[in-house]
Amino acid sequence: MAGEIKLHNFFINKGKAEQHTQDVNRALFQLFPFLSEITQCEDIDLDKRGVDKILKLLFFDSGKMITINVIIDEKIRFEDYGDILLEEWSNKEKRIAGWACRKKITDFILFYWPPTGRLIILPFLLLQAIYVKNYKKWRKLYGTKEAENKNYVTTNIPVPTEIIMSEMINIMQGYHRIFNQNYGGNYAYQKSF
Repeated sequence: MAGEIKLHNFFINKGKAEQHTQDVNRALFQLFPFLSEITQCEDIDLDKRGVDKILKLLFFDSGKMITINVIIDEKIRFEDYGDILLEEWSNKEKRIAGWACRKKITDFILFYWPPTGRLIILPFLLLQAIYVKNYKKWRKLYGTKEAENKNYVTTNIPVPTEIIMSEMINIMQGYHRIFNQNYGGNYAYQKSF
């Protein structure tokens, strides 16, 4: 129906996203070579804190097995516009900050677009750092997209993927320059990364 407002429903969208769990899990096994197990988080409170999947990685060092857990937050979109939505406000009316600038316990954010098969995984803290650094500029350049929920509105900034990736590289290189200036790192050591 023309002019009808389409409401975003967290539980329906989560259910649609779960249909693609096998595709995402297959990709995770390729991305993390020491991955032995993936646990899907069913706890809604942990989900709100950025825990969709817990990856168990196994390493062996000096005959001992070492286990590392990696926390993944999934963002699945069913239309690919070549951007990444960075959540500005989780609840616009109540001014509850979105995940892009809120404390979460996630290590990586995984973005997946099933129609195109595009998948990107980014370190959460670096993504937050570039969001905070560029927030005003990006909001002005790209505007916001609103998602109407049953009792609230969520706002997102649609940043082109190539801009996000470029900023990720810039911030990592910037930290590298700070290391070099503050700790006298030599060029040969830096090149080894």
